Amino acid sequence: EPRAGARYVLIAGSQQTEGELDSDGWLRARVPADAHEAEVLIGEGVRRERYELGIGHLDPVDEVRGVQQRLMNLGFPCGEEVEAGELGQKSQAALQAFQQKHGLETTGQADEATKNRLQEIHGS
Repeated sequence: EPRAGARYVLIAGSQQTEGELDSDGWLRARVPADAHEAEVLIGEGVRRERYELGIGHLDPVDEVRGVQQRLMNLGFPCGEEVEAGELGQKSQAALQAFQQKHGLETTGQADEATKNRLQEIHGS
């Protein structure tokens, strides 16, 4: 679920940025052009969550993992299926949720319309 207003710390390269997630729960920040990894800490105290991100490390959207990676980045979790590159139940549920949210036919499959919309919304 989106965590609007949650505190975050973003560490990318030698840059550290702190702030709050926006009203939709998004973290939007610039990172150094030469950064290949980032660490994001969301929340505070014992409820703080830590995420490691690869920057610029997406498989093509025509591959199952590429679809899953974009879904994950947009907040539609695919679970452990991403590592295997399998389009299992969790990935299909993520696809259905994405499709429903964005007015696409809810099939749970990575059809061309879904892949195109994923790229459009994800920005890559």
